[in-house]
Amino acid sequence: MLNCLHWYAQRKHRTINIAKSEVVHFNPSNSDVPVFNIGRVPLALKYSFEYLGMMLHRRMSIIESSKHAAGPFMAFTCWFVSLYEKTVW
Repeated sequence: MLNCLHWYAQRKHRTINIAKSEVVHFNPSNSDVPVFNIGRVPLALKYSFEYLGMMLHRRMSIIESSKHAAGPFMAFTCWFVSLYEKTVW
């Protein structure tokens, strides 16, 4: 897939900013992580990144990450409902 992106960028006379490009390989097991390249340049490997306020870690599944992110929202919702019930007759 990255080879296709590289080929497309070259065909359209565009460049991919390798310095800003990073890879998170979601891998719950301890198996080896392959090297991802654009052209012949390897991309930096990260173990986590934040997306829309949700921390995604390479050893977490998307479901676990969404549960982690939903905790503060649910706490606020419960607090808001209890406040509403106290003020509304």
